[in-house]
Amino acid sequence: MAAALHDAKPVEAMSSIHHCASNSWNPPLETFFDRGSPRLNRDGRELLVRLAQELAKLPNMISIEGHTGSKPYATSGNYSNWELSTDRAQPRRRLMQANRPDQVTQVRGFVDQR
Repeated sequence: MAAALHDAKPVEAMSSIHHCASNSWNPPLETFFDRGSPRLNRDGRELLVRLAQELAKLPNMISIEGHTGSKPYATSGNYSNWELSTDRAQPRRRLMQANRPDQVTQVRGFVDQR
């Protein structure tokens, strides 16, 4: 996905970004995170940095959601998919707020069902 935005002509990339800003966007989790990890992977970080820079130019407010699948990732009883989902939302919030601190209005975590 990062390569698609990187290689797109400016108008096409902006059209994609505007679409993302005004609609629900649900790319595969692997776009941003390695399986079971709350840390952004390199491709996910690159894509979100560029997306955050463009979204900061828009008047839209943003809700950020973290998600996991139904398979339990946790190796400890104290850390479940619920914690993983919210931990996945936080790095995205920080990237968005680095460009425009007032734009993020919600951060939520979901497991395999919303």
